[in-house]
Amino acid sequence: MSDTLTEARTLLDQQEFEEALELLKTVQPKDLTVRVCVARALSGLGHWEQAHAMFSEAVEEDPDCHEAWAGRGLIYFLTGHFQQAAPDFAQAIEAAPMNGRYRGLQGVLLAQTGDAVAALKDLEKAYDLGCEEEGFLFARAQIHLANREADKAQEVLSLAEKAGADEAQLAALEGALYMLKNDHKEALASYRFAAEKAPESEANWMNLLTLIASLDRGRLLEQAQQALSHHPNSGDIIQVVVGAYREAGKVKEAFQVLQDAIERDPENPLFYFQLGLGYANSGKFDQAVVQFSKALKIVPRFPRALDARGKCLEQLGREEEAKADFERSYEIRKEDAERQGLSVQPRPQESE
Repeated sequence: MSDTLTEARTLLDQQEFEEALELLKTVQPKDLTVRVCVARALSGLGHWEQAHAMFSEAVEEDPDCHEAWAGRGLIYFLTGHFQQAAPDFAQAIEAAPMNGRYRGLQGVLLAQTGDAVAALKDLEKAYDLGCEEEGFLFARAQIHLANREADKAQEVLSLAEKAGADEAQLAALEGALYMLKNDHKEALASYRFAAEKAPESEANWMNLLTLIASLDRGRLLEQAQQALSHHPNSGDIIQVVVGAYREAGKVKEAFQVLQDAIERDPENPLFYFQLGLGYANSGKFDQAVVQFSKALKIVPRFPRALDARGKCLEQLGREEEAKADFERSYEIRKEDAERQGLSVQPRPQESE
């Protein structure tokens, strides 16, 4: 293997795909190994269609080309085609059973499809084979957290820390671990560190805001404004900011945040819904109806908006229209419950 190809492979492993691709252009001849590396670089850059074609050509040329099987499987996984990803990862493992990364990829896939037991086996095997990728360790920790296995989650997070895993992601998972242990003070510190370390992560801010809302509500508005400065188009964060403004009695500011949000994203039904709630709380029921109607025009199956509009219509004396909204809301909730195999609550008048 040439020094240039070796360097390109190192860059690929470091996810420096642009640099790797430039180096690979200089490598001659373009044998199977080089072409697979090019496909890996293209895949990493998001050129999935081209990379998929190259990986497919590689496995046809050499059915034992494990890198190509894994590469194509990863594309399937990233594009949500889990059924196609599974056999490709299995082929990669069969061709290179001692490659821990392939076990890790299969483990993450199994976790995504809900088979936590099998996922853990593969993720643990990946580590035993020497693969310490943080994504696989974090996936293991998340499964243990979901299973409320605090000690096992702590053990895996310690492994991730020793492996030099991303500090912000590690802190976020440690926050979840502390929540599991009911140590809210340490959870708050971990979530705050994660948000400060990686403010570009909306999830980090939402974790922090959710906990502040229950532990330090007096600081919620300040923290929510800070989160909004990093994520001005986040519907979830906007809702927190609006609620915090209203709680602080700053109704005008709450309205302004929503109006700005609607101007940036006029197709988000939640913004109209929140604006409708603001008008309803101010006793402006006719204006509230207008906003709820806008939300329902975008998403007709929105029972909360139907209920809210129905209550405003009642206040306006429009009883028949209100009744129609309540009936429609009930039907949607009933259909959704039946689809999920849940029991259906009777209509309020039926339970009396």
